Amino acid sequence: MSGETFAEFKGSISILHEPSGLFGSFAFVDRDFDLLNAADPRRGGMEYYYFNAGIVLPKLLPVGKTVFYGEYGNADGVSSVVNLGAALGGNVTSADLETYGFGFVQHVPAAELEIYTLYKNLDLDARTATSRIASQDIDIVFSGARIKF
Repeated sequence: MSGETFAEFKGSISILHEPSGLFGSFAFVDRDFDLLNAADPRRGGMEYYYFNAGIVLPKLLPVGKTVFYGEYGNADGVSSVVNLGAALGGNVTSADLETYGFGFVQHVPAAELEIYTLYKNLDLDARTATSRIASQDIDIVFSGARIKF
């Protein structure tokens, strides 16, 4: 966009304690827009953070290591859902998207295979200048496999 400037601060960190198998990651973004167009719905910016933690169990099953984890994330600010404005029924002026979930991954090194299952919940709280936009939580459960070749 012409005339658009923004400042952004972001980063991430991850850690794995190999003897215990415990791990964790944290990521964040802080974005502030300074727009010439005052009507732009991204005005004001966005804050986002994400955290996950879990454990790697190398010998739970004889086929390979097993990983269990949980996760939590939050995006706060209009620019996090700016493209949803029309679908949500109005000019979104504030929004908060919260997500959490958990899952597991089973590694099978002999077949270069990973089998995974996870559950995730998404909760959107969005508002226009005059009202709260009605929304329901979304619950997602999915599983699959990945073969590396």
